[in-house]
Amino acid sequence: MIYDIDDEVSFMIPSLLIQPLVENAIVHGIQPCKGKGVVTIGINECGNRVRISVRDTGNGIDPAVVARVEADEMPGNKIGLLNVHHRVKLLYGEGLHIRRLTPGTEIAFYVPTQHAPQVATESLLS
Repeated sequence: MIYDIDDEVSFMIPSLLIQPLVENAIVHGIQPCKGKGVVTIGINECGNRVRISVRDTGNGIDPAVVARVEADEMPGNKIGLLNVHHRVKLLYGEGLHIRRLTPGTEIAFYVPTQHAPQVATESLLS
């Protein structure tokens, strides 16, 4: 696990937005590969937003999975990624950005630095 976090970044997000992405990176990215793998959590300031990313060095996400997330068509037993996509979209106006890398996958989302989703956060936590 590598943490790539800007020192000066300060913001709040609701619970359990990053954890399912890390779990997916390990279970679907790293574990199926032989040998060691790396998961990197990045939190970096990008202008008036903070970019949060989870990257792994696994085989890479199937493009069909990316298409299903974007089309809101995931099967009922594989809803973790779609759930995070919907929550991020509801909170911040745009969903997950999913890229297949060589090797691996990167899933990112953006949080406005001036955004204070107190009402949305409270409703998601209750």
